[in-house]
Amino acid sequence: MTETIHLNDPRTRDPSQPCKGGGGYDDLYVGQQMSLTNESGSIVALGRIDSAEHVDGRTEQIGEGTCTFYNCLFHFIIREIPQRAFYEVHAAGRGGPTYSHGDLNAAGWRVQHHIG
Repeated sequence: MTETIHLNDPRTRDPSQPCKGGGGYDDLYVGQQMSLTNESGSIVALGRIDSAEHVDGRTEQIGEGTCTFYNCLFHFIIREIPQRAFYEVHAAGRGGPTYSHGDLNAAGWRVQHHIG
């Protein structure tokens, strides 16, 4: 399963710095563990955020100058997923979207969701 999480939390100002969440999203960063649970809530597979990129640069007027803020796009892969009826993605302990096995098959096991 390949997933992308789009964090709509524009706190990053310098795209040369690592992209990571801030404030209530400071638990989203490269290396953070991801989990996949089944319909009973039991963990069936694990992965880690393996990369992140700055996206959606937005420039705002700050006092007499300007500043560009960026959202983060996190990428991760979860491998060796046993077949279950439903799966829920957990990013850094927070629940996420639920997918049926059929929906994931139809999507080629590639999904994207938004946080924030």
